[in-house]
Amino acid sequence: MKIRSTGAYRAMLQALGATIVSTPPTEVYTAVQRGVVQGFGWPNLGLKSIGVHEIVKYRIDPPFYHLANLLLINLDKWKGLNKAQRDLLDKFGSSYEKGSASEIEGYARIDDAAFRKAGGQSFKLSAAGAKKY
Repeated sequence: MKIRSTGAYRAMLQALGATIVSTPPTEVYTAVQRGVVQGFGWPNLGLKSIGVHEIVKYRIDPPFYHLANLLLINLDKWKGLNKAQRDLLDKFGSSYEKGSASEIEGYARIDDAAFRKAGGQSFKLSAAGAKKY
């Protein structure tokens, strides 16, 4: 099968025998709609925002790629901050990390509901299959 991929899951899809097709995220809908690809790797949310929840009929569960928000800072800049500044960033960074995970899960539930409402079906792998996957 021709599968749209990024570097994040290219190796896994190739190991499963897929032919990899690279497209920008903005072209996934068109690639699926026109049959350029028969599937695509995607994080556990975002299908509704690009509209593909309406044309994708099948999904494999459990999801293997979860979106994660993170904050990055240049090490030299970090070292240039005083202890109070670093402590403040640590405190709010930790709070953001925990809060964003919950927010992402909420968006994933919205996408899942839209996918199912449009007639999409999930295939649940066996325990052994899920482990290999």
